[in-house]
Amino acid sequence: MTKPLLLPILLLIFILALSFLTEHLINYLNVEKSSQLYTLLSQLFEAALWLSFAWFINRLIRVFIWDRLAANKKAVPKLIKDLVTVIIFFIVIVFVISTVFKQPVTGIWATSGIIGIILGFALQSIILDAFTGTAINVDRPYKIGDWIRVHSNRSPRIDIYGCVLEISWRTTRIMTRENNEVVIPNRRLGEVMVTNYMKPTLPSRLALTFALEFAIPPERAIRVLSAATKAVLGKNNLLEEPEPEIMVHDTKSYGIEYLIWFWIRGDTAAEPARHLVAKSIIEHLQHAELFTDSSTRHLEDSVEYRVKLLKGVSLFSPLDTEEVNQLAIYLQQVFYKTGDIVVKEGEPGETMFIVAEGMLNIYNDVDDTDKHKLKIAQIFAGQFFGEISLFTGQARAATVVAETDTILYEISKYDIFPLLRKKPDLVEAFSKIVAERRLHLSQAMESMILADNEVEQTEDNLTTQVLSTIKSYFKI
Repeated sequence: MTKPLLLPILLLIFILALSFLTEHLINYLNVEKSSQLYTLLSQLFEAALWLSFAWFINRLIRVFIWDRLAANKKAVPKLIKDLVTVIIFFIVIVFVISTVFKQPVTGIWATSGIIGIILGFALQSIILDAFTGTAINVDRPYKIGDWIRVHSNRSPRIDIYGCVLEISWRTTRIMTRENNEVVIPNRRLGEVMVTNYMKPTLPSRLALTFALEFAIPPERAIRVLSAATKAVLGKNNLLEEPEPEIMVHDTKSYGIEYLIWFWIRGDTAAEPARHLVAKSIIEHLQHAELFTDSSTRHLEDSVEYRVKLLKGVSLFSPLDTEEVNQLAIYLQQVFYKTGDIVVKEGEPGETMFIVAEGMLNIYNDVDDTDKHKLKIAQIFAGQFFGEISLFTGQARAATVVAETDTILYEISKYDIFPLLRKKPDLVEAFSKIVAERRLHLSQAMESMILADNEVEQTEDNLTTQVLSTIKSYFKI
């Protein structure tokens, strides 16, 4: 804190000491106090003293106001700092001219007025920048740290989007997403529309549009788009409430256009959230094969599709092609609407499910009422659940609820039993995978924090227990 003040203090001491020594030197040389030399030296030292005092005051403001505001993440724009500095020195200079040099100030005002007119014509763009910069700091449509979009009058493709780094008396500096620093004259910002994505602080609603072919049924498109949007809620300041909305927006020559509404915090940037939702939608559409020319527009319940679904499930990686084809025959397609309970914690079960389309939430029942549930995980297309009940016959370990309209494929104990009886070695492979999944579910539900060696030991013990339970359950 004292370092910025050290130089002004030393300068004040130096001028005072020099003034004292000079006065003694003049007295030693017998120079009269009424002489012009004595008067000139006295005026110069007094003027220097006042200017160094102005510098000291300016540094005090910097240390005790500007730096403290910056430490509290309330940085003051450079323009304000420069204006305060100019005002301090201007007042001191006028004071020195009128009191130290005994000159009338009115002449200075008249002369400065003429010079001001000349400079006004020569520097009108710079003056406009300064006035616009002042208006920006007074009106505060945006501040340092805000994410803004400077709209182009010609094309949205050349809009400037980025974070405000600095607002000076002449320019505003913006850091773009590509880490390029853009310097914009303030007068330019006074002529175009600027969108501040950090205001208001209330939730802001954003929109995306996706066009899909006419052959894709709207109910299937909405199901996939809804699951994709909800899959990323809670990330990048995407809000779970209000819920996102998906609807048919328009029809074009190339297909049906769907509108996706979702919400973010009002004081956060929109582009990262929009990118995350768009990325999730593309991934879900690709998984549902709605981007390819050979895609299945309706989700056909064919053996070929079931085989492909099973091959994408890590649980069934120990199966060879013939065994996958055999199991695919027995898969049953089931449909659940948003809010439907697929399985309930504590209830008996002997089946598992693979998610074809949609999204589900896993809850731990805190008590017997539906109002007291703890969400511990989410399940997306291509994932599975219920394998513990399938292989061990134990009650459901958690409650699973459809967050969107969902299509599942169900596998029962009687579907998997022929494979285990024919190839008992599969029991050991399945037991290891089931043990890993069960351990992860327990950790999520109980917030267990284990060291690596403890996890390995727990997993080994659990694998042995699951292996014994599966053999007993299937009587192998």
